[in-house]
Amino acid sequence: MCLIDKASAQTVFSENDPRVTLHTKLANEEHYSYIMENPRENSCFGIKHNSILNTLAYFSVSDNFVFDLVHDILEGVAQYEVKLLFEYLNRNFISNENILQRVYAFNYGFMDKNNRPMRINMFCTGHSIGLNASQTLCLIRNLPLIFGDVVPEGDRHWHLLIILLHIINIVFSPCIREGMTVFLKHLIVDHHRLFKDLYPQNNLIPKHHFMIHYPECIRKIGPLLHVWSMRCKAKHKFFKSSIKNFKNVTKSLAKKHQIAVAYHWESLSTKGIESGPVKTKIPTDVENGDLILEHFQIDLLSETNVTTIMVLNITQVLWFAQILFMKCQCSARLLASF
Repeated sequence: MCLIDKASAQTVFSENDPRVTLHTKLANEEHYSYIMENPRENSCFGIKHNSILNTLAYFSVSDNFVFDLVHDILEGVAQYEVKLLFEYLNRNFISNENILQRVYAFNYGFMDKNNRPMRINMFCTGHSIGLNASQTLCLIRNLPLIFGDVVPEGDRHWHLLIILLHIINIVFSPCIREGMTVFLKHLIVDHHRLFKDLYPQNNLIPKHHFMIHYPECIRKIGPLLHVWSMRCKAKHKFFKSSIKNFKNVTKSLAKKHQIAVAYHWESLSTKGIESGPVKTKIPTDVENGDLILEHFQIDLLSETNVTTIMVLNITQVLWFAQILFMKCQCSARLLASF
């Protein structure tokens, strides 16, 4: 994203700082050439080799970039600062045992009951506290309710948490106005500056620096929530939890996944499907009625409700697509009949 060095990243809190030099197409070409001319060099300003995507006519990796909120915020900055906050609370207000007791005993509600933090490791090496992304998001959003009665009003460490929550509320929003990106830029500057004031002995991690590029990235590609890796992690959870056989792992995973999908579709209920005006007809009187009889197992002389409008959720759409497209050879005619 930019060419800043590690030392300068500790004092640069805005993309508008003159010390920030952004990656450009011309600069990238120079770095690609340097790598080609010096094959013994592993990288040049983070670039190891040219990307095949640069061969596209209207695409350049220097102009199309994205950040992942899961790794940057939930598994990076948030856990780092929550860990520092817990250490501050332990030094000044309550013990580690009481901190953990409050966290585990708090009622997170029905929506977050599966994401509540289960095991917090206060002494974990590095910047983590041993939570996954979902648990971190659940915890940090509820911290003001869990410890709000302990911290006195006007506490600067607490104010750092509040600023981070403001940033999270903006970057995790599915729709962001352009004016909010300007506000976000100033929030990030205030947050980083306050962090260095409170913890001068602690360094800002690289994920802190990535945050200063969020406003410009949002203006270019839209809300970062639409490109985060949470959905990919949720999909991968099935594979990580189902593997027991390490012989031909790819075949085992593919087979188990297909069985799970088949079971899901076969057990899907059609209840809750909303339809438009309904007319009662005999299947033989409907266009492509013979196909409907064959694939939906309807009696020849039974009356069937026929509609032209159906309201489906995404799971029901996939279920109908499986029936209409995978079982029927003339899917286009069947869809027209509905």
